[in-house]
Amino acid sequence: MTAYIDSSTMHQIDEIIPGPHSTIRVYRDDSKTPDDNDHLWVTQTYDPPSKDTPIWVVPLHWHQYHDEHLEILEGALNIYHHDKWHLVTPESGVVFAERGMVHGFKSIPGVRLVLKERVTPTGDYKVAFFKDVGQRGSAGPGFWLVMRIAYYNDLYPWLSRFKWIDWMFVTLVGGFARLFEPPPPVPVHLVKPS
Repeated sequence: MTAYIDSSTMHQIDEIIPGPHSTIRVYRDDSKTPDDNDHLWVTQTYDPPSKDTPIWVVPLHWHQYHDEHLEILEGALNIYHHDKWHLVTPESGVVFAERGMVHGFKSIPGVRLVLKERVTPTGDYKVAFFKDVGQRGSAGPGFWLVMRIAYYNDLYPWLSRFKWIDWMFVTLVGGFARLFEPPPPVPVHLVKPS
């Protein structure tokens, strides 16, 4: 549980179960200021019990207001970025998914992985996102909840080469989903550039 804490100033502050065989842990380093990219981060662990277990997939998507710094700490993961799939391992270093860049993930059958994710600008909005995703526990979110989550959390599924279509889809479908899906379990404080 604390394998990725390497000093007395780092603490695990939360744990979220977003779906089967998956755990998200939230960490904070008190030696860093809140505006430091290393102050708050998450690790996502996917630990399939066998090669027959369905792979973990995060569909292709993009973000309008934040960048993601992705690093494999253990195992391997296929990450889509710069218009193609890459096999990423701990030796690969940090993958930078800047605002507007389409990216997604596919695990490898039977391979345990630990993905570290940090965001720019910094803030707790990504933690709020993961709590939202995990609010139904191991059952995972369904389509309508995912759309409501996307609406509040700067998440746009990649539907076409025209990002305005993706944006419009989330605005309309996610906006509609707000009428009957539960609200975010914690407030989302998304940092938008002025």
